[in-house]
Amino acid sequence: MKFSAMLATITLLATTSLDAHAGDRNQGEHLAKQWCTSCHLTSTDQASGGDAAPPFPLIAESAADRSDDLSAWLADPHPPMPNFNLTRREIDDLLAYIESLKAD
Repeated sequence: MKFSAMLATITLLATTSLDAHAGDRNQGEHLAKQWCTSCHLTSTDQASGGDAAPPFPLIAESAADRSDDLSAWLADPHPPMPNFNLTRREIDDLLAYIESLKAD
């Protein structure tokens, strides 16, 4: 039963592209600063901090090809990323923020 629920969640997340997320970019930035900066550089102007994981601007550039993976990863992360038990709304907010970091 648990496996089928997880599969349904991943399928639902995988059907949504990063561009289609209607999250709140500002709230996503707040979440990133609160939870992600210990491992990731979360903005283009962050001078130091986490460098153990890919920087958010780099994730943004590659996310067009991996948006389904990114949604699923945030919904059900794997080590070394901690499981923050993000809500669907928080995932949308983080994805909206990451999308905003794409170079024009």
